[in-house]
Amino acid sequence: MKRKIILTLVLSLSLWRYGSAVELKSNITTYFNSYQTQDLYTEEKTSYLRAYQSFRFDLNQIGIKNLSVHTYFRSTTDFLNENSTDPSTKVYNAYIDWKNIKKILDLKLGRQFLYVGVGNGTMDGFRFDLKPKVKVQLTGYVGFQLPKNRWTDIDTWDKSHIFGGELATTYLRDTRLAVSYVKKERGTGPEQHLIGANATHQHCKLDFFSQFYYDLVYKKAQNFTLRGNGSSLWGKLYLSAEYQYRRPSIYSNSIFSVFKQDTYSILRFSGAYQPVKNFKFSSEYDLTLYKSGNSTRFRFGIEYAYIALGMYFRRGYGGESNGVYGKLIYTLNKNFAFSASADYGRYKIDEEQESKDDVFALASRVEWEPVRNLRLAVELQDVRNKIRSYDLRLQGKASYRFNIPFSGK
Repeated sequence: MKRKIILTLVLSLSLWRYGSAVELKSNITTYFNSYQTQDLYTEEKTSYLRAYQSFRFDLNQIGIKNLSVHTYFRSTTDFLNENSTDPSTKVYNAYIDWKNIKKILDLKLGRQFLYVGVGNGTMDGFRFDLKPKVKVQLTGYVGFQLPKNRWTDIDTWDKSHIFGGELATTYLRDTRLAVSYVKKERGTGPEQHLIGANATHQHCKLDFFSQFYYDLVYKKAQNFTLRGNGSSLWGKLYLSAEYQYRRPSIYSNSIFSVFKQDTYSILRFSGAYQPVKNFKFSSEYDLTLYKSGNSTRFRFGIEYAYIALGMYFRRGYGGESNGVYGKLIYTLNKNFAFSASADYGRYKIDEEQESKDDVFALASRVEWEPVRNLRLAVELQDVRNKIRSYDLRLQGKASYRFNIPFSGK
């Protein structure tokens, strides 16, 4: 991994032209998660202290104004328990980005995250976005999927690959229409092979979205979504309605493909209203339709200043539950904030179960910025239910951001 990072830096410096104004942006974060588990049978307790160290670097205006290099990677290890995979490092992105070439073309080369129609995930490869002056955009990409175990390696084409693209237009006023395609392969078989179409439209205070994916491996519809929402309709009223049809995504070359895949549909309605400043009502209702039965969920909440209270109910397929929750968010000033939340509920999974079981969750968090760009946070969590008498966790985070502008003269 060190060689790859050095190679990226050398390439960046080689592109640094005399007289260019280069800017380095960085975010360095240290995070730890400490917790203790108890074996359900022997009641033996095991403590863990897992630490994470991440680095994000953005080097902008390399040689020319629109050329930049971006990278983000993270290492982790457990200080109290030995693990064959520790310490491990994952490189999430490391790519060169060249924007607005001749005012119509963007190029990306390296490890990057995709969210282009039906194509999504992280790949090692090449992407282009062609935007001619005719309200049309063509996006294409090709590369390798990430190795399953070692994120610091790069796969070969035979082991895994991905390619696809999207064609979109904004020719119609306040509307975007797009069609997309993706094919992923890993090993000897297709992992994902989809085509899709989506549309978005804005009309005054209303937004509409629709999406359709078709699976070319199973010759079936993968999902269909239709959503509409409006904000500030009558005063400060927000309303949303959504319908989703989904088929579970099971890769064709996975062992899980031998299991039956049942489709399901979701109807969701949500809304929020703020009659006066610092006071808001919100609610949400979900109806999930399975072949084996239906499930309903309802939530209602009230927020006033820095306090939030609410309740929820769930009935039908998969069990039933009901509970209440509360949250407190208090900001002393721009540098210090405190939050606490509590959730108490009762649930049962089996219909023949005579009484419900209790579940309780408590969390508190403190965030502090002692000096500019240095952010510290500590959070304590405690969960108790029928299976575990306690599950106590302590988490901490330190994040430092900095910008360094410098000249190539």
